[in-house]
Parts: sequence; C-alpha cells; structure tokens
Amino acid sequence: MENILIILTIIGFVGALPQIWGSSWKTIWLYYYRGAISWDIVHDAALDVLRKMKDKDFNPTVIIGIGRGGIVAAGLLCSEMVRSKLASATDLEKSIPTLPPVRLGIVNTNIIFKVPGTTIALDDRQRSISKIDSIQLSDLDISLATDDKVVIIVSQNFTGTTLEKVLKLIIGKGVQRENIRTIALFWQRHQRNDNHHLTGFHEPDIYGRVIPEKKTMPWKSKHTSTDRF
Repeated sequence: MENILIILTIIGFVGALPQIWGSSWKTIWLYYYRGAISWDIVHDAALDVLRKMKDKDFNPTVIIGIGRGGIVAAGLLCSEMVRSKLASATDLEKSIPTLPPVRLGIVNTNIIFKVPGTTIALDDRQRSISKIDSIQLSDLDISLATDDKVVIIVSQNFTGTTLEKVLKLIIGKGVQRENIRTIALFWQRHQRNDNHHLTGFHEPDIYGRVIPEKKTMPWKSKHTSTDRF
C-alpha cells in the first residue's frame, strides 16, 4: 500500500511539474513536438503588444489584419484594448462604458504556390524550400481618413514582405507613416546572412514575442503554415 502511495505521489508530482512555469505537459508537447505554440502564449503576446503600444502612447483608430492569421490577431488585440479600457474605468464609466472607437479592417491574401520540385542552393547543397512562391494582397475593405492612426497586424512575421506591402498600400491611401505601426504577435527573427535567399525584410515596429523559425500558431501545423512572408 505504501509503495502504491509513493508511486501515486511521484506521478502527481511529475504531472504537476510544468505548472511551476505556468504551463502543462500538453503545452510542452504541442510546442516541442508538434511545433505549435499554445493559445495562452498567443494571448500573452497580444498583451505584450498592448503594453508596448501604451508605452509608445499610440492609440489606434483602425486595426487592419492581414490574411487569416492577421484577422485572429486583429480581433484579439481589439478585444484586449476594450478589456483594458473597461478595467481602468471609474465606476461611472463602467456603468455607461465608452469603448475605444476602433474600426477593424482586412487585407485578404491569396497564396501562389511554386511549381513542384523547385529547389534552391544553400551552403553548396540543394534542399526544398517553402512551397509558397508569393502572396497576393487584396485591397483594403474599409476607407481611411488622413488623420487615422493605423495598426497593421499579422500573427507571424518572417520576412515581413506582406507587412511592407500593406504599409505602402496604407500610405498610398493618404495616411502618414508616423501614424502607422506595423505589428506582429510573433516575430520569427533571423539573421539575413543565414537566409540570403530571402528578400523583402521588414522589421515590425512592435512585436509581442520572438519565436523559433519552425514554430507556428495553434490553429495551424508547422507542415502547412503559410505565414512565411
């Protein structure tokens, strides 16, 4: 009986061990073996972005999500802005809440794949690279005023090509660059020398967290992720 209790105690201790770091064995498995970060980490990244926006005293009137991942990130950031506003409100303001006047916009994406078998030389060897050739962008689905403060957001930033293209699109609508912030919940930062075959680097103005290149979002698989631009 004592041996059984000892075994159960050890099992319980091992099972609870990740909680010391606010995690779980499931989250660890998803991160290290499946390549996906947890929803909790996505939420924490959005909070990091919100804090950095507040530190820079940037209060957007428009949040634009790029592609499917950007739509998720835009909605999450907007929700956290509202929650933060209500949390800091006085009792009177809470009874008649004034929510941040933020509009949500979308720039949809269309993925163009490469011809099967395309390879590229790296370090004197051939290896397969991403199946994606390029990502075509649609026009913005909302109108902008010249005095709008605009956030352009993606869930993951690799080369930053899409962020750079949408930045130019928004500037073309008459919004000044100083009134725009490019944001990534996660920045898959890497050295240019290590990826000399990639072009279109854009470093986000604000990012939540840096993650390894092979990690991806919980709604995707690292084998099918298209957030590489």
